Amino acid sequence: EDYKVKGKPTPAFYKEYEQRLSWEILSEFGYDARIGRTLEKTGTAGVAIDSELLIQLFNHLESWFEENNVTATKGSFLKFISGLIYRLRTRGALSSPFYEKFRQGQLKLWDLNWMKDKRHFLNKNFHPRSRLPKLITFLEHKAGILDSTFTKNTNWFHKYFEKSFGCKITMAEIINDFYELLITAATSTGIFDEAIDKKGKPNYALNPKVFYVSSKQIKLACTDCQSTVHTEQRDSSLIGSSCQNYRCAGHYEEDPIQGFNYYQLVYNRELSPRIYAAEHTGILDRPNRENIEVDFKTRPKHNSLNAMVATSTLEMGIDVGSLDSTMNNSIPPLPANFLQRIGRAGRSSGAALITNFAQKKAHDLYYYSEPKEMLNGEVHTPGCFINAKEILLRQFTAYLIDCWTKENPVENKIPNLVLNLALRTTDIHDSGFFISRLINYQTKEADNLLEAFIDQYGDSINRDSIDGLTKNVKEEHLATRLITAFINLKNEILDIEKKKSAIIKYIKDNNIQKTSDEYQELNKEINGLKNVSVVINKRQVLEHMTNIGLLPNYAFPETGATLNARVYKPKAKEAAEDAKDTQFEFVRSSSAAIREFAPHNKFYSQGHSFEVSGINTYNWSGDQSTLTEMRFCSRCDHIQPLSLSENKPCPKCGDVSFMSQANIHKFALVEGFKSDTT
Repeated sequence: EDYKVKGKPTPAFYKEYEQRLSWEILSEFGYDARIGRTLEKTGTAGVAIDSELLIQLFNHLESWFEENNVTATKGSFLKFISGLIYRLRTRGALSSPFYEKFRQGQLKLWDLNWMKDKRHFLNKNFHPRSRLPKLITFLEHKAGILDSTFTKNTNWFHKYFEKSFGCKITMAEIINDFYELLITAATSTGIFDEAIDKKGKPNYALNPKVFYVSSKQIKLACTDCQSTVHTEQRDSSLIGSSCQNYRCAGHYEEDPIQGFNYYQLVYNRELSPRIYAAEHTGILDRPNRENIEVDFKTRPKHNSLNAMVATSTLEMGIDVGSLDSTMNNSIPPLPANFLQRIGRAGRSSGAALITNFAQKKAHDLYYYSEPKEMLNGEVHTPGCFINAKEILLRQFTAYLIDCWTKENPVENKIPNLVLNLALRTTDIHDSGFFISRLINYQTKEADNLLEAFIDQYGDSINRDSIDGLTKNVKEEHLATRLITAFINLKNEILDIEKKKSAIIKYIKDNNIQKTSDEYQELNKEINGLKNVSVVINKRQVLEHMTNIGLLPNYAFPETGATLNARVYKPKAKEAAEDAKDTQFEFVRSSSAAIREFAPHNKFYSQGHSFEVSGINTYNWSGDQSTLTEMRFCSRCDHIQPLSLSENKPCPKCGDVSFMSQANIHKFALVEGFKSDTT
């Protein structure tokens, strides 16, 4: 998207894309040839060089062999040079336009990655600790960036020379001279190309144009160490060549063991279906999550999703009739979870492939050895500690809203989005505001509401819980809680506006120019605050009330914790327009957030790695601490606000020490978490 003008990619993008595609092809048979399931390692394709060029190279060097009394035939030389080229190729020494600046500069990673240089913008970026492509030189080179044939003692190149020609040369200078002559002659025949760095020293890379690729390939194995190499079927030069391993005295012969090769079959089939995958988690915003579900279920396009990586969000309530395969990356905790997860597949056909991966945990290993225990296990009805006063209060709030909206569906409506509340200009205490009207209804109908609500539970809740709920409703604790929640939300919005205005004023007062780095950073901050406002305004009102603990949350009973994350996206090189920063808001349960949102932790979602950079324990207006006195049970860890605590034993475990003054502590309420990522 960064390289589009009126919906079409720019010519600069097409040109750069072709060069990157060329690099990927070269990498498949060069830099990455021996990493993973490549075309070469799977026996799908083989690479060879024009043998006529190698014969020309031998003709250039034949007189040197005679002058230095080294026995070398055309056949032994072809084996030697084929092995040498194989090593160089698989270590990434294939010439590419992406290497030009690196080769002609100071051989620095900065130049290899084209930092602050717009001539390339889709080039491969190498990490400081990653493996670099190894070009070659015949000069002394101690930095380790290049492969040097030069040595005063011995190295791989000298050892390989001696193994290939069956000789022992005590003077390293002789082999040094040979490699200099070899590389120079290979450059003149077009096998190598030469570049001169800033110090005037040459470096060399293989010319990709002298190679050819074929689907016919043979695999060779060392007679001693069993290391393997691959070559094009018609090229027999590597057969009988010395082993690539430094200390091995063996040679390569065709490997007689050519077993079943799954990936070769995959790569060679006429139609290779592409995998279009997406993540599905509860932290995705609702429109995005619903779009993913619809695309996965109906598959309206050729590139619709056909694979989903999901948390337990897909465990219940999602019916994908055509789904025929499910994988669990660990054994679910209970039979109910297991049956729900595997039950997603095979709903239309009645048959499905179910794969379960057992981790090295006692739970997983037990069910790995006794799978029928999981398949035939008892499914328990979900339970809830119904006398928990906080949960009961949230349930009553939901019941209150339900009754209020039923009384007059036309007038008694809750706005859909926070944006619709117009909080910046609305007086929260105004009688027309929906929360004020809801509270008025609660005040008038308190007795009837409480009676009807409690009757639904029968004998399931005890007298203490009923008295606590009645006190909260009749003494206006609930009303205060509702009003305070929206006052805090309004303050949050207004404070963002204040911060944004303060930055704009700072820029104006200090006459900061648009071209300066400081302006760019401040402008990023302004855009970030705008994005935060957009995210807040897009919240659904009921969802917000759920996340802050006013309404029951069936995903996690306790109040959710929010991570506000911003991704700063710099303008891409040669991009048509400036990049736009992206704002994310993730809500996690408090028990999960205390681990996942800890400072400097990495939180992964939607293709991004968010490093948590801060915790907010003050409200957005900045003048009110969230330190709250709470009563803490030292026996069962139950905790509740001091205002709700009476001189009674712990409501959870019954411990009388709960009433002790020593169990009153100050706790900081976490308002949110922050992450800024580039």
